[in-house]
Amino acid sequence: MAAKKAQMFVVTAIFLATTLFVIQQAFITYSALDISSPYRTKQLYVLNNVINSVNETIRTSADCPDLERNMDELLDVLKDDISKEGIVLDSDYVFNDCVANWNNLPSSGIPPMRLSLRLSETYDISGNVLDFYHNQ
Repeated sequence: MAAKKAQMFVVTAIFLATTLFVIQQAFITYSALDISSPYRTKQLYVLNNVINSVNETIRTSADCPDLERNMDELLDVLKDDISKEGIVLDSDYVFNDCVANWNNLPSSGIPPMRLSLRLSETYDISGNVLDFYHNQ
């Protein structure tokens, strides 16, 4: 009688272990790490880096004509570098009476330069108009 109880115990243990293994294998895909997630937000990182580069260019420019030359050069370099990653950068900037508004603070409301950026790859971050100030 004891041998049959031991045999049923072993059979039950193997059955339960097999059942748990099958259930775990069925749900393993739901608990796996999604390593592609950072690549879906790559455009956000690129946009933040472009904004940081523009801010640095503004900060290091001596005056409006210097800023215009620096912005042309920066945007050309950025377009070339970003296109190597498969992202298209479309940009346009406008000076708002840059000489008169050069030292304006963000609280004054009139930025010396307004920049429009569009990044496109699989989806667009577009239509954003960003105001940039020399004094931040």
